[in-house]
Amino acid sequence: MRWALSRTAISCFGGPVPQKPNRSSVEGSLLHALLERFARHAMQDGTEVFRPRRTLLEMVAGWARDNARNPRVDSKMLAGQVRLEEILRSFVEARPHLKIVERRRATASSSGKSGGVFEGPESWLRDPGSKLCGRADLISSGEIVDFKSGEQQNHHVEQIGFYGALYFAQSGRAPTVLRLIYTGTNEVREVPVLTLNELKLLLEEMRRRAAAAERQVVGGELPAKPEPGRCEYCHVRGLCDTYWRLLRHGGQNLGGGQSQIIDYAPSAAAKIESAALGVYVRDKFADTASVLHLPQEVAEKMGNDVERLRVIAVRPSTGTEGIRFAFTQSSEVYVRG
Repeated sequence: MRWALSRTAISCFGGPVPQKPNRSSVEGSLLHALLERFARHAMQDGTEVFRPRRTLLEMVAGWARDNARNPRVDSKMLAGQVRLEEILRSFVEARPHLKIVERRRATASSSGKSGGVFEGPESWLRDPGSKLCGRADLISSGEIVDFKSGEQQNHHVEQIGFYGALYFAQSGRAPTVLRLIYTGTNEVREVPVLTLNELKLLLEEMRRRAAAAERQVVGGELPAKPEPGRCEYCHVRGLCDTYWRLLRHGGQNLGGGQSQIIDYAPSAAAKIESAALGVYVRDKFADTASVLHLPQEVAEKMGNDVERLRVIAVRPSTGTEGIRFAFTQSSEVYVRG
């Protein structure tokens, strides 16, 4: 469902829904790009010193320019919130783990199968037998390394195992090392490399899953699988009917690792009250009287049908008269047609 909604054309966006990056995702992207820039610099001839701080500042400015037309973020403000020192610290921690080799196509395997794996940073891996592909942070002499700027997650092991299967699909060989490096804590996790037979079985299973997903897309079967801790990071949850139905039926904390920031949709019992420069939506939230003030522009598009309204990332504040919703920097208002 997320895949389908991400490709939905929305008039106010002038096309598909753009991503909505936050500070953490921007910092992670910049760290990966800085490591890639350093690796490429190390492979070049010359004696010019690599200057990470200057390079990072140029990249931050470039990111702000590239995202200036994204209506979902203020790219200049978000770029100003980036923690430069944290990115540079993570870069220093990760740099010793970069085994720099000249970027080259891997040699043919002993089985005679052509080795089509490019070694170096940001290496694409593609399965010749399906549409499966992935991009590894670094491949060097058969070692696959993935840098993570956040906390350890179980799916990280599955992800790098997926890269290992793609490496096998392209080269006919097993990778020599699968390594996860967590730059925030300087932890290194070595993931066991599967045998050739295990890699073959994993690849076959991945191909079956990909084929099944493609059949679902062709048949219009697009299930949504809302889960706590995941929906809050979904950039198209404002369009997902399944998500909002669950919220309406008691799942108000579904999207929330941040207990003070919630998504809100008025109930059928909500009332609209005219006010200066907009309207108030009076409702009950968590069995407590609540109120949300909307500007006139939104009120005109919504009309009298409160159930057309969905609000992303508002802050509930409890007072003597009940709960008042306040907009945040991340707030978005959706009015369904």
